[in-house]
Amino acid sequence: MLATKLILIEGLGGSGKTSTVSYLNDFLRRRNFDVSAIYERSNRRPKCKFPAFTVNYVGEMLAEWRPFLDERERVNNLCVMEGHGWQPMAEFMYLAGHSRQSVLDFCGKIESIISPLNPAVIYYAVDNIAEHLERIAQMRGRDWIRSIEQRDVEHHGLDAFGGSLLQFWEEWN
Repeated sequence: MLATKLILIEGLGGSGKTSTVSYLNDFLRRRNFDVSAIYERSNRRPKCKFPAFTVNYVGEMLAEWRPFLDERERVNNLCVMEGHGWQPMAEFMYLAGHSRQSVLDFCGKIESIISPLNPAVIYYAVDNIAEHLERIAQMRGRDWIRSIEQRDVEHHGLDAFGGSLLQFWEEWN
């Protein structure tokens, strides 16, 4: 039996989070584990919001994690979750101008909330961000890159790929 009730799969876009969640979900089900998968773009808790549109971002996002914990404790199965803790919530905070320390403090608060689930985190680091983005563009198309750029330009004031977006992804990674 696994000691954890929550496996968080984190990393930059295109790093393999969705594929890993799908694989783990299927792998564990075939071995008779009671498991559920939560994908980044799902409408389940915790729900992500952009900090620029939220007055008390940290408070509201932490309020999303408390009912999540209650639900996980109630259903009492293993949950494999894609990109909810650090990407995008903490990423959005950082993009919106929160200090590195406030982002780390936020992550520590999430950790405190979910600690009863004995979570495990798998983080996919990327060696070369420019090559990574080019690989994503080849797999997902340039429209995916443009949508990320548009989000970050419109909501966070960053310039298009090759400028502060590339710098941000390198630092975030």
